[in-house]
Amino acid sequence: MKEKELIMKEKYVFQCQRCGKCCEILGLPYDGFHIYELADFLGIDTDSLMDHYYGAAFIKENGEKAWTLDDNKRYPCPFLAEDKTCKVYPVRPDPCRAYPLRTDFGRCGVKCPAIGRKRPYNFRFEGEK
Repeated sequence: MKEKELIMKEKYVFQCQRCGKCCEILGLPYDGFHIYELADFLGIDTDSLMDHYYGAAFIKENGEKAWTLDDNKRYPCPFLAEDKTCKVYPVRPDPCRAYPLRTDFGRCGVKCPAIGRKRPYNFRFEGEK
């Protein structure tokens, strides 16, 4: 029983190694909830943001504006700096914030050096001091 308790108390730790692999391979994800924040952070309007970093605008048959995604603009992420940091870190898209938890733990073709590291919690068994 104690061995099972020990395993349950292990904590997986994600400590980014700043290798840039996720940004290079997964690119810039579209996050409609943070488009306005990202545009404001960059000092541009949302149409310019979409056209410059995501793709080309077009008008749908119903008159609504939409965009086609252009992978050449999104891969590698255009906000990946030479030192492998994120130029828009404070307003980065949610998928970037959640990496690797909302993916298959980084396996999306990314050989992330931070995946799989673990460290046990400091713990004691009940009744021990």
